Amino acid sequence: MRLLNCYVELGELQGKIFERICNIAENIQLKIVNKVLSRLQPNVLNQFGKSSQQKDSQLIEISKLNLQ
Repeated sequence: MRLLNCYVELGELQGKIFERICNIAENIQLKIVNKVLSRLQPNVLNQFGKSSQQKDSQLIEISKLNLQ
């Protein structure tokens, strides 16, 4: 019975580790996407004639979404 409990605990720990690795990978991916968007977005927004204040607020919104 004790061995079975160890296997259950090990399985739960593996699940938590896998979940954490996925979260880290997702955060890294979001940071990369955010950097690319922040470099591309000003050029795209300039084509549509938006002000720099609007660009800044949109970049802030993108960052907020990436942090969630």
